[in-house]
Amino acid sequence: MDKEIQQEMVYGIRPVLEAVDAGKEVEKVLIQKGLRSTTFTELMQILKEHSVPYQFVPVEKLNRITRKNHQGIVAYISPVAFYRV
Repeated sequence: MDKEIQQEMVYGIRPVLEAVDAGKEVEKVLIQKGLRSTTFTELMQILKEHSVPYQFVPVEKLNRITRKNHQGIVAYISPVAFYRV
């Protein structure tokens, strides 16, 4: 059986917070360098509590990943693994 994995992305501070709180398997979070706000501070606390890896990147990288309104945050969510029989 071959394991096929399809990755999902979540954009924005609140959606990422909700994904982590809901117990989604977050592989990595990309955060725009220089991003600061109360919600950002809350996000950082939750990422650390759940041991979610994160990386600070230039806004240009986030813009290349998506044209959606990312609010400086993009999370890669680990999907359910599908198996080929």
